[in-house]
Amino acid sequence: MTARMRHVLWQALSIVLHPFWVLAGLWLLALWRHRPDAIGQQAWPMLLAIAVCAAYVLWRWRRGDWGTIDASGKHERTSLYVVLLPVILALALWQGGWASVTGRALLYFALALMLAWLGNRRLKISLHLLGLGFAVPVAWQLQPLVGMLLAACLPWLAASRLALGRHTLPEVLAGSGLGLAAGVLAIA
Repeated sequence: MTARMRHVLWQALSIVLHPFWVLAGLWLLALWRHRPDAIGQQAWPMLLAIAVCAAYVLWRWRRGDWGTIDASGKHERTSLYVVLLPVILALALWQGGWASVTGRALLYFALALMLAWLGNRRLKISLHLLGLGFAVPVAWQLQPLVGMLLAACLPWLAASRLALGRHTLPEVLAGSGLGLAAGVLAIA
């Protein structure tokens, strides 16, 4: 396999396991397990949140503010957190905040994002691994087979982020650990 082919495969893995898709899938899994009758009515807020964040990311990247589409530079992250956090918090409040299981899970995810933002001066924590790490225990509780599959993807996603040069080993480990901790708190 050529170096170019390996690079393309690592990129594909990072795209497929992007936090937008992982969290949207987790949202749909939770709806399917607990409110299958409400999927059509409840799916749109997550899709809207993803659309808002994706539009912002594309806008910053196309303007040339960011070197890569995934805000890989430490200096690029602050503007990303400034958009992600209010969107996640609005989604949590829309879900009922602390009084609702979904709202509480979103608040723990927001807390993990805040901690990643605070640590950004020293360590550019992998948001890909934070998102997947968060999804593992939550999905495991909802549908153990999905949780196991996501857990098996963690080392592959970490390898992808390392191979693409987007993160260092401490950054992927911190992202995984922070995400897993937030996910465990979300289901506790």
